Amino acid sequence: MTLLRNVTSVAAACGLALFVAGSASAQPALPPIPPADGQGQTPDPTELVRLQKLHELHEDLSIRSDQESAWQGFADSLALPRKKAGPDPVQGADLTTPQRLELIDADLRENLAGFERHLAAAKKLYAVLTPEQRRTFDVLTKVLVRQLGIAS
Repeated sequence: MTLLRNVTSVAAACGLALFVAGSASAQPALPPIPPADGQGQTPDPTELVRLQKLHELHEDLSIRSDQESAWQGFADSLALPRKKAGPDPVQGADLTTPQRLELIDADLRENLAGFERHLAAAKKLYAVLTPEQRRTFDVLTKVLVRQLGIAS
C-alpha cells in the first residue's frame, strides 16, 4: 500500500511539474506546493489537484488585488480536513452503540461547521465579484464540484 501511495504521489508530482513547465510562459506561477511532512512524505495528490483547480479558478476569474482577501478566505475554506491521528474510534470494538453514535454525531457536526465556514467565505467572495466574474464563478464551480467528486 505504501509503495502504491508513493508511486501515485510521484506520478502526480511529475504530472504537475510537466503541466507547470508547459504553461509557465502563459500564466503566473502556481501556488506553492505544500512541503513534505517531517517524515519525508510527499503531499497528498488530492491536495495537489485542489491547489491546481483553485489556481485555475483564480486565473479564470481574473481576481483583482482588491478581491484577493475574499479570494484567500474562500480558498482557505476549501482546505482538506486534517486526518485524525490514530485508529478510527467509531470502529473501536470496545464502544457501545450509543458511544459510537455520539462519535458519529460529533464528526457530522464538525463537518457541518466546516461547510458553514465555506458557505460564509463563498458569500463574501461572491459579494466582491463583478457580474461577469459571478457568471464565470457560477459555471466553473459547478464543474469543479463534479470534477472533485464533492457532489453528484
